[in-house]
Amino acid sequence: FGIHGESMGAATLLLYAGSIEDRADFYIADCPYSDFGQQLTYRMSAEVKLPSKAVLPLINGMLKLREGYTLKDIAPLAVVDRIQKPVLFIHSADDDFILPRMTEELFEKKKGPKQLYMDFKGAHAQSYNDNPEKYEEVIDEFLQRFTGGGAS
Repeated sequence: FGIHGESMGAATLLLYAGSIEDRADFYIADCPYSDFGQQLTYRMSAEVKLPSKAVLPLINGMLKLREGYTLKDIAPLAVVDRIQKPVLFIHSADDDFILPRMTEELFEKKKGPKQLYMDFKGAHAQSYNDNPEKYEEVIDEFLQRFTGGGAS
């Protein structure tokens, strides 16, 4: 039994496994962000040219007041080292929506069984659509290596 997530779904599965329950046999995290505050800062500077240094404290304050948490509480980087099961990290080298370095940060911090594959080409969350055969091959190799089984 494994969990496969893409983009925010990948970040969510890492948060789940690292802070709530590490019950799956393996995880596949395709193009996750490592820190939601950093991701917001990056996207705001790329898209709307807002002064993130002024906006992020406001966002954090509103989140804390209304929801009881801050952006740091939803950072997979803070909990990825607690995941004991194998994680396959995937990211397209061409992704400019969530930067590949975020996946590299997560990979570096994850202890225990892990694998990284970043040689896909394509836009954000398009690694499978643009490279289906190689994507399946990478997953099959991961499953063989860490679970003794494959997708086929």
